[in-house]
Amino acid sequence: MFACTLFGIERQVYYRKIKRLIIKQDKAQLVVTMVLEIRTQMPRIGSKKLYYLLNQDLKTLKMEEIDLSIFLEPIIC
Repeated sequence: MFACTLFGIERQVYYRKIKRLIIKQDKAQLVVTMVLEIRTQMPRIGSKKLYYLLNQDLKTLKMEEIDLSIFLEPIIC
């Protein structure tokens, strides 16, 4: 008996959710890397301009509707 059946979900659903979570985390890490790259060149850039500069890259990642709050928070290395 699998642990998934104890919680009332199927294995396929469980592993699909895990896969989506990993993909989402990878995309988020990529966005943070792109933001850090731009912020090292222009440390006082605003969130709207940063979003404008990253907009094309976000479209290729299929993350057009990203929350602007990630650009507002200062990123500490």
